[in-house]
Amino acid sequence: MYNWNSVSESPSHKHLGLILFGTAAFLAVILFLVFHPQIEAINKESPILINIMFIPAMAVGVLYGVRITERAVKPS
Repeated sequence: MYNWNSVSESPSHKHLGLILFGTAAFLAVILFLVFHPQIEAINKESPILINIMFIPAMAVGVLYGVRITERAVKPS
């Protein structure tokens, strides 16, 4: 089993996850606002295209779910 008590985070990496998440969320909102007219035009021309773009994200989610389930059922 992993010993969490002996792990010490360096002060520079303490909030790295929060900073990365905040930056990614901010960039996603900015990109959406910049490309909103193009997204709206594509959605009006072919509404099924937006639904097709969710397939890779769903595939990645399923793969991660399978991996997590395997580790939970058979811990090493």
